[in-house]
Amino acid sequence: IEVQVADTERCPRYAGIYISQVQVKPSPEWLQKRLRTIGVRPINNIVDITNYICHGLGQPLHAFDADKITGNTICVRTFDEGTVFTTLDEVERKLHADDLMIADRENPLCLAGVFGGKESGVSEQTRHIFLESAYFNPVSVRKTAKRHGLSTDSSFRFERGIDPNQTLHALQIAAQMICDLAGGKADAQCIDIQAQAFSHHEVTFDLARASVLIGEKLSNARVEQIFEQLEIQVQSVENGVYQLLVPPYRVDVQRECDIVEEILRIISFNAIEIPVKTAFSVSTQRNPEPEKYYNTAAQWLSSRGFSEALNNSLTKAVYAEWTNSETIHAQAGVEVLNPLSSELNALRQTLFFGGMENLAFNVNRRNNDLRIYEFGRTYQNKNGKFAESHQLGIWMSGSESPELWRQKSQEVDFFSLKETALALLQRLGIGEGLKMAESDAPWFVRSMSIAKNGQTLCHLGEVRQGWNQRFDIKQTVYYAEFNWDALLKWAGQAIVKYKPLNKFPSVRRDLSLLVDRSIKFADIENLAFKTERKLLQEVSLFDVYEGKNLPADKKSYAVSLILADTEKTLTDSVIENTMSRITAALAKELAAQLRM
Repeated sequence: IEVQVADTERCPRYAGIYISQVQVKPSPEWLQKRLRTIGVRPINNIVDITNYICHGLGQPLHAFDADKITGNTICVRTFDEGTVFTTLDEVERKLHADDLMIADRENPLCLAGVFGGKESGVSEQTRHIFLESAYFNPVSVRKTAKRHGLSTDSSFRFERGIDPNQTLHALQIAAQMICDLAGGKADAQCIDIQAQAFSHHEVTFDLARASVLIGEKLSNARVEQIFEQLEIQVQSVENGVYQLLVPPYRVDVQRECDIVEEILRIISFNAIEIPVKTAFSVSTQRNPEPEKYYNTAAQWLSSRGFSEALNNSLTKAVYAEWTNSETIHAQAGVEVLNPLSSELNALRQTLFFGGMENLAFNVNRRNNDLRIYEFGRTYQNKNGKFAESHQLGIWMSGSESPELWRQKSQEVDFFSLKETALALLQRLGIGEGLKMAESDAPWFVRSMSIAKNGQTLCHLGEVRQGWNQRFDIKQTVYYAEFNWDALLKWAGQAIVKYKPLNKFPSVRRDLSLLVDRSIKFADIENLAFKTERKLLQEVSLFDVYEGKNLPADKKSYAVSLILADTEKTLTDSVIENTMSRITAALAKELAAQLRM
């Protein structure tokens, strides 16, 4: 096999060897056991040997079926943008112009340092192989792996830098194992193309400065002993200043501070004594209130049967697309330049999707009665300006209470969530001056917002079935999203008022009112208190009826009114006059009719 390296910048060293007459079969039991011990699934003797060397020495290897290499030539080069290449997982991928490839004279065979190709892989029919051992540029490998959404043992090691001087050594050991375990015959000579020499990193190390940084005076003998243990060569030393040669495989040790960190690692951080006199800087400006209200809200929700969720701030970029197209948010997504995976390639704009994933996980395991809350940061991109905010999300679904022999279970509904949201605000001291209004947020089937002094504190409602279907949730979900930053501005400002218990009895009167469908109970409540400010103590709704025997545009409200006087017992005439004024106001302002 002839080898040509066209891109020596991305591939500074490439080695290989031709091995003929191999027998591809299962590996010996001892090799399979060792691989299983570290979580690697045995495949066949050739692939198992390359995995064994990769995990044992840190040098990834790749075996090609030599009979499938056109022209008996290996070319290390790039291909034109959009070239189609099928990898071992049988996925067709379009190559980027910067993707380094291992190819033959005509076709790409392997994504260099990342993943092999389907057509050139070793199979049971393979009789001759070409074994590759190379050193690829870490940046090039990482970019290729991220572009194609691949993360392999090989790419993991190349991305972090391997020992370029071990390339040939690992190849020779693997070739010997293949000859021993697969009956192969290796060429007498290995191919080794090295475009550059890999010299040691030169680092200057000042022992006095290191002792100040570490906080403990180190002796020359102790430091030199550590250098020897780490295979760091001392080139010269003068007045406590060392000229060091660090092995090229230590890509993470190239500065003086890296040397100090290595010394600390060997000594152990716990071995450094803390001085008796230590200066601490304590800020007097710390405001404990946010933490206080977080604990108050969390404890209150937990006491009502809610479970706290903790989700990753990194999420799927597709959620941002869904958010901008269909929800109340209208900012661009904040995507990560070098994501760990396609599942974690953007910062979340809302807590909604994380909670829906939690619900789906539980529902799929037949845990259907759910109450979840989460505190978290969200991130927005507003016309190129990045912003960060705090939110509180609450999800409710399933039954509100378990089914018992003396009572039937009741499903959670919109009003269960509304009651929880209002009670939480009241617990945080924001019970007065709240304005509730219907919201047209497309996230929900029906929704409402809660605001104070014109600032929205919360959106809540019943989640549309379309969203449930995306997460494969077949039951109704209710969601409330609190603007925690805005909520903290008003928390704890409510003034607690109290008065002695009334010494005189109260009176209850019920009204059955026929009103237009557009009339809300809040309209009736507000008008009743506006009409009678002194005697009226409470207005409650205990029945709503729509349907048979009522006009199509009407509904019936059954409300109770509690009247009381703190100074004397109410007389029948006072009660009747008060009720007459209230019913007259309802008839005039809301066109309400009394039902007999």
